[in-house]
Amino acid sequence: PIKPNLQPAGLLIFNNDFLAHGSAGRFAQGWQNCQFHNNLFLGTDGGPGVIWTGTGTPETSRMDYNGWYFFKSAESRPIWWRYVKETRVPTSSHLSLEGTFTNLAEFTQFTGFERHGVEIAPDVFQQAAVPTGTNVPLPPMDLRLRSGARAVDTGAVLPNFTDGFAGRAPDLGAVELGANAPLYGPRGLDRP
Repeated sequence: PIKPNLQPAGLLIFNNDFLAHGSAGRFAQGWQNCQFHNNLFLGTDGGPGVIWTGTGTPETSRMDYNGWYFFKSAESRPIWWRYVKETRVPTSSHLSLEGTFTNLAEFTQFTGFERHGVEIAPDVFQQAAVPTGTNVPLPPMDLRLRSGARAVDTGAVLPNFTDGFAGRAPDLGAVELGANAPLYGPRGLDRP
């Protein structure tokens, strides 16, 4: 869903809905000084895992307050994380740590990321078909949150991004509960 290839720096990835066949959070490792907050990542078992990435700057990058759907199977290890950092140690030009994890708690313990992240159910939206990679064209979707979903009131306050939220805290994802979905594209006489 997102491809921050070529080691980008300074990305702000806030309040998005990522649905994918395979990994919804699989993006190139090596991003630096980036912030990922209030997003929803929903994938299927068609790929290696829901989180499949890493950063060389964990001390200046943030990944928290996101919602993750983990497909469960007996051998599932849906998170792979790689941390690569250049070092000045004579025996090695870089330090590489990597791990695979079965759940968000293990991932948080290892990386320190997602201390406020939540595991969500695939029915978090009003209407969204699980991507299969073959359902083209996609059936109609309504990516507004369902009342009572775990993504409601669990986000971080991000000035100028989540202003005007309803409830105790901002919601995760692209549309605040009770708000209208934004309209994109050309406007005609029948559209505002």
